Amino acid sequence: MNIITPNNHLRYALETLVATKYRPEKKFGHELVLIELSGIKELYLMTFILNQLTQLKKSEEYQVIILTRCETLLSQTSFDRFMLSLNMCPDSLLNRLEARVEYSGNLYELSTQLLALKRIHRLTNVELETTNFMLSGDTPQDIARKKQICIKTVYSRFQSLKMKTGIKSLPPLYLYFNEINAQIQNFYRARNRTPLV
Repeated sequence: MNIITPNNHLRYALETLVATKYRPEKKFGHELVLIELSGIKELYLMTFILNQLTQLKKSEEYQVIILTRCETLLSQTSFDRFMLSLNMCPDSLLNRLEARVEYSGNLYELSTQLLALKRIHRLTNVELETTNFMLSGDTPQDIARKKQICIKTVYSRFQSLKMKTGIKSLPPLYLYFNEINAQIQNFYRARNRTPLV
């Protein structure tokens, strides 16, 4: 199971809870990915995470559950099959996780739902390509040279990413996406799986 969240305390608590009381992989027959979103603005992050996950072999075997305290997100009918509220007590959360298979769906199903969202809530293919360059350590100048496009076009793409993430400068933006990717990488390394490139 993988828990993707910037909140280290939440990750530790959930990992400990699941390790001591529950083995979701055995229940679902698939690898389970729990992703915490603090608000509806962070839905764009799902596009990035799923893009990274689908680069792995057998990606159709991954099940996704979104954890959130945001009432706006929890009320989204298109995502209600994927949502669990973090407002409930830990035991209740675990019972829901164990008993309600309908709260999860595979990557393809969630990707289909994301495509229906407004552009502001998801990353475009061009923006995803830009994040891949960022993960490779390419500078804006490197990206312009490799893609044979104007440097102003590259900065326009970075500006779009900054608007969606709320991050105001490039160094923190690079760090942000690399930290999220590192969480996914570490999870698969720990299980002797092929890491993401």
